[in-house]
Amino acid sequence: MASAGQTDSMSSYPIDLTTAMRLAGANHLQIQLATERIREACARLDRAEVLWIPNVNLGVGYNRHDGPIQDTSGEVRNVSRQSLYFGGGPAIGGAPLSGGASGPARLFVDLSTADVFFAPLAARQNVGVHQHAQRVAVNDNLLQVGMAYQELVRAQFQVGIADEAIHNAEELVQLTESFETAGKGLVADTQRARAELQHRRHQRAVALERVDVSSAELARLLRLDPSTRLVSPEPQPLPMELISVETPIESLVGQGLTYRPEMAQHQTRVQEALTRIRQEEWRPWLPHLFVGYAGAGFGGGSNSDIQDFGVRGDFDALAVWQVQNLGLGNRALRNERESQHRQAHFQFEWIRDQIIADVSQAYARARYRKEQMEYAQQQVNAAADALPLNLKGIRDGVIRPIEAQQAIASLASARNLYLASVIDFNQAQLQLTRAIGDVQPQ
Repeated sequence: MASAGQTDSMSSYPIDLTTAMRLAGANHLQIQLATERIREACARLDRAEVLWIPNVNLGVGYNRHDGPIQDTSGEVRNVSRQSLYFGGGPAIGGAPLSGGASGPARLFVDLSTADVFFAPLAARQNVGVHQHAQRVAVNDNLLQVGMAYQELVRAQFQVGIADEAIHNAEELVQLTESFETAGKGLVADTQRARAELQHRRHQRAVALERVDVSSAELARLLRLDPSTRLVSPEPQPLPMELISVETPIESLVGQGLTYRPEMAQHQTRVQEALTRIRQEEWRPWLPHLFVGYAGAGFGGGSNSDIQDFGVRGDFDALAVWQVQNLGLGNRALRNERESQHRQAHFQFEWIRDQIIADVSQAYARARYRKEQMEYAQQQVNAAADALPLNLKGIRDGVIRPIEAQQAIASLASARNLYLASVIDFNQAQLQLTRAIGDVQPQ
């Protein structure tokens, strides 16, 4: 049954489910946020993969000393001196640039080979986590848009049902008025008919409100102009059986556990946590490194003189094995990583159980709502047949006009019930496709 259109000046734009689903995957904020998280994870991966590449340092160093100082033979001298150093070079690790009279500091390094070996792998797995999370966001948004579109269809056809009920109620008012004028009917019957007409008009106003609210919600999800009014071009509500309810539930559960991106997301998170454990297990056995070379001009002298400049070269290669807090710190960090791995595993098991529940619940909804839809269709057929018979009985003088009021209400109720059954079935189908991880624009 066709629905009534809006009457105000705002322009309406037709949109079908396929178009809505395609728009849903294009510009939703949650999808864009998930995409940015992938870019962030990729940037961390890029940083992890270039840990081996040296830094280039350039700088100037000035040193001034006044007072006692011990020379290499052990004699203490009272010295006033200064030196100037300028130059630079490549380095891997965190030792300061060579310079000054005493050369570079020793055993000050921070390039952990454990991080060099394991950080890129963990970062790559983290990228995978966010890629799967993006698919989750896309699927969730597609489901939201599909459900919102069905609500728009529901509201539009509720307007159409209300229009039909208004037409029938107006006919009933005319009949009761004519019977009252002819002295064959009661004033009370006419008033009841008028009350029924106003009730149907009220229902239409409620339905029009739902159309605007549903349109605004769908426009919000699609990130369209808030003033855009969306309308469905569907001539009648049709059931949309995307997945047959005759499919064995075991098969659907298997599809959900195979294709839901949440499974891959949490599996990758478990693997990332395992990599972090291996990283901490190897950390005490793999050295921290510093390798660097600096070429510079260096000169100095006593008191305030700076002279004897010449070219200077410094090469340093250091390897330091570090046991944190006599091993207690390493053990604590390893325990922390192991706890994170167990948490990731528990989350994986939880999402697995959730997917099984999602599939089972959505399957039950789709299965029984299809049955409800068939009963509702039979109720519509019976109510639609009853109303003309009631009107004929009134015209033939067999029944009172007001007795058609119940037939009008029954037909409107049956149509609304059938509409609800179709929309609920379609929404259950969308939920079922989401539950098995197969929500895609058609």
